[in-house]
Amino acid sequence: MLTWYVEDDAWVELDCLAAGLEDVGLIGPEQAQERATWSGRIRERMWDYLSTGDPEHISS
Repeated sequence: MLTWYVEDDAWVELDCLAAGLEDVGLIGPEQAQERATWSGRIRERMWDYLSTGDPEHISS
């Protein structure tokens, strides 16, 4: 799941670079710490999204 987030971020960065926006998305350590959260069921909601339609997924 974290790999999905990293890949998505890479696609966004490539789109920004292609648009000539080189410094978009750069945040400092303080902002990074503020955004580093799993509150709000982020993990569970992303797992639900990624496993929707998977015949091997057993919901709990």
